[in-house]
Amino acid sequence: MSTIRFGPFQFDFDAYRLRCNGEDVALEPKVAELLAVLIERRDRVVSRQELFDQLWPRQEVGDAALSRLIYALRKALDDDAAAPMYIRTVPRRGIQFVAELDTSDDLGADASSSRRLLFAAIVMVVVVVVAALQPWNFVPDGSENTPGPVRIGLLSGIGAGADQNSQMVLVTVGDLLWNRLALTPGVEVRSPFFSSVLSQYATSVGAFARDSQVDYVLSLSAGPSSSANQVTVDSELIQVDGDQIVLRTPLREFELPLLGDDGDLSEFLSARDALVQRVAEEIGMLVTGDGLEGAPSSAEAWRLYLLAREDIASLSCNSDGPRRLLERVVEIDPNFFLGWIILGSAHYNAVWACGAGRSRALDVLAALDHARALEPHSGAVTYLEAVVLSELGRADEAVTVARRQLANDENDSMAMVALSYALTYRGELHEAAELVERAVRSDPLVLTIETGSTPTVLLHLGQWQKYQSLAPAGDGPVEQYYRAYAQWQSGDQIGARAQLAQCASTTQGDRFAGFCDALLRILDDQTEPAVTLLKALQIKRQAADAIDGEVDFKVAQLLAAAGDLEAAMQSVVAAWERGFQCAPCYQNDPLLAPLREHAMLGRQAFWQELPMPTEQ
Repeated sequence: MSTIRFGPFQFDFDAYRLRCNGEDVALEPKVAELLAVLIERRDRVVSRQELFDQLWPRQEVGDAALSRLIYALRKALDDDAAAPMYIRTVPRRGIQFVAELDTSDDLGADASSSRRLLFAAIVMVVVVVVAALQPWNFVPDGSENTPGPVRIGLLSGIGAGADQNSQMVLVTVGDLLWNRLALTPGVEVRSPFFSSVLSQYATSVGAFARDSQVDYVLSLSAGPSSSANQVTVDSELIQVDGDQIVLRTPLREFELPLLGDDGDLSEFLSARDALVQRVAEEIGMLVTGDGLEGAPSSAEAWRLYLLAREDIASLSCNSDGPRRLLERVVEIDPNFFLGWIILGSAHYNAVWACGAGRSRALDVLAALDHARALEPHSGAVTYLEAVVLSELGRADEAVTVARRQLANDENDSMAMVALSYALTYRGELHEAAELVERAVRSDPLVLTIETGSTPTVLLHLGQWQKYQSLAPAGDGPVEQYYRAYAQWQSGDQIGARAQLAQCASTTQGDRFAGFCDALLRILDDQTEPAVTLLKALQIKRQAADAIDGEVDFKVAQLLAAAGDLEAAMQSVVAAWERGFQCAPCYQNDPLLAPLREHAMLGRQAFWQELPMPTEQ
C-alpha cells in the first residue's frame, strides 16, 4: 500500500498526491518530493545539505530555494512553524517530519526510493532548464553532516518618542555587539542594519531575514526610559526560515545612562560593555549551545528559561506560568544552576507581589538549596537567600550569609546588595546605602538586571533624588510605586500622579498595585476609600501567615498619611514583630510623625522601647 495517512491528510507515494479530507491539495512537484523524503526519514532530523543532495543532485543551489519549498509545504499542511504539528525546524541541524502516521503497510525504503528516483528522472529536464535561467546562490563546500556557521542579522531601530540620544546609544551598542558576536565560534554575523524608524522593518522581519540570508535576526530597539537620563534598550532573538518567523525568544531589557555632554563616558561605557557581554553569551547558548558558563545541557531548556525569566523580570503577581515553565526546565536538566535560581525567584514573586505566606518562602529556600549544591559560592544564590531570610525575620542570619560570600569574593556586587538589604532590616542604614553605591560601581547593571533590587534604604534615608538615579526603571507595580513615592516626597506631585495612575491599573491582586491605588486616592483627598483598601490588606496579611515586616511598615505609612492613626499603629507593631527592626526608620520617617507625637491607645511604650539609632 503506497498511501500513508497523518492527521486529516493522505499522501500517495506512487502519484506524489496529497489529499485532505478527500480533497486534493495542490503541491508543486519539488514540494511533494520534499514531503516524501521527510516522511521516509521521519525517524531523524534531515540536514539541509542532505535535502540539497536529494532534491537537487549534482547541482549547486542556494538556501533560498530550499527555504521556499519548506514554506510552501508548511502552507499546504497549514502548519505553524512556531508550534509545528508536521514539520519541525531544529536549529543548525535541519528539519524533521514529526506527525504520527496511520498506515497498515510498512514503508519500504527501497520501493519509495525507486519511485522517487523515477519521478526525479521525469522532472530533471525541467530542473535543468530552470537552473539555467535562475541566479542561484551557491552553497559552500562542506560535509553533509557538518553544519555550517549560524548566520545572524543585526536589526536595530529606535521606537516612537525616542530622541537623538537613543539613536546614539543604539548605534554604539549595535557596533560593539556586532564585533563581539563575530568572535563567537560557529556564528557568522551580518553588518548591523540601523533603521531610523523602527516600524520600517517591525512588521517585516522576515523580509529583512530573506534579504540578509540569515538564520536568526537579533532585534535591538531603543526608546525613552521611565527614569531620567537613561535609555531603555530591548533585545530579542528571532529564528527564521527563509522569510518566515519560526520562533521569538526575548533576551534582556536594559537601562543605559545617556552619553551626556560632560565628556565623561566611563559610566555609559561600563554599562554598555556589560550589556553586550550578557547578550552575546545568551545568543551563543541559544544558537550554538555554547558561550555561557553554567548553561543547561539542552537548548530547549535554555529557551524556556529565557521565556520564564522575561515574565518575572519585574516583580508582579503573575508567577504561576513562569513557575511551571521553570519546573519543566529543571526537570529537563536537574543540574541547570540558573534554572533553580529563577525557579526560586518565581516562588518569591508569589511572596513579594501576591502576599503568599511562609510556606512559599520556604519553597524559595528549597530551590536555592539545589542551586547552592551546584554552585557553593554564588552571589545570585546569596542575594535571594539573604532577601528571603530577612523577610522571614532572620536578618542576622542573612547578614552572616552575605558577609560569608563577600569574604569569598570581595567584589561580588550581588552579595553587596544582599548585605545592604539585610542591614536595612537591622537599621544599619548608612552602611547599607554605601554598599548599594559600591555594588553599582562594581557592576552598573546589578540593580536592574542581576537582582532587580529596589534600594529602599535610600528612601528610608530620605535620599529621593539619589534613589531615582539608581533604582530600576522597570514598569512593574513595585518599581512604579517606589518611583512615585520618591517623586511625591521630593515635591513632584505631577510625576507621582502619572506613575500612580498607570500602576494602579496594572496586575489585579498585586499588592503594590494596591499601594499605588491607595496613595493616588490619598493625593486626591479620597482618604476613606484609601483606608478601606489598606485595612483589607491588613486583614489579608493576618490570614495568610504573612512575612516581611517592611510591607507592614509601608501600610503604616499610608494609613498615617490617610489619617487613620490607630490602624497605622497596628501595622507599626506588626512590622516590628515580623522582623523589620529598623529603629531609625520608625523614629525618623516623616509620615509616622503623628504616631510619635500622640499617645495612641497605650502604644506609646512602643516608641520608648525602640533601640536608639547608632548612626548619625
